[in-house]
Amino acid sequence: MPEKIDDIIKENEAHLHRYAGRLLGDVESAQDIVQDAFLRLLKQNHKHGNIDSIENTRAWLYKTTRNLCYDKFKSAKQRLEITIETTTIEVVADDSDKPDEKLAKKEEMQLIKEEINKLDPRSREIVILKLEHERSYKEIAEIMDISPTNVGFILHKAMKKLAVALKELKKK
Repeated sequence: MPEKIDDIIKENEAHLHRYAGRLLGDVESAQDIVQDAFLRLLKQNHKHGNIDSIENTRAWLYKTTRNLCYDKFKSAKQRLEITIETTTIEVVADDSDKPDEKLAKKEEMQLIKEEINKLDPRSREIVILKLEHERSYKEIAEIMDISPTNVGFILHKAMKKLAVALKELKKK
């Protein structure tokens, strides 16, 4: 059983640090939050004798991390919003792209990041969980306590808004 927990930590730790770091804007606090999330997983394991009582461990860890981040901000009476300033979402440049095409793709990605940051906080978090963290609708629903249908609706609306904004920006 310890091997399974070790594997879960190895698979999720970096992703959770990045997610918590985005929510908190503070790397040290993010590390503390993720450590607390893993401690809760260990407690869950000890309490039930195994972690198989958790249907989707990854979603459970994201949700626990998210809740711990929100609790931290509630106690500080601050507002929590995720941003995409230093995201790993990137446009992949083809090796055959010319330097000016690569630059255009980088500029387009920067515009997309700016537009994502203009979305309302819930839409922005769903977009980041889907695009950057590659979570499924079901996992996002579990993380955010909404239905998968609602995730799909919000994501569709946000992507449509981003497409329109990008089209407008390209006209300029």
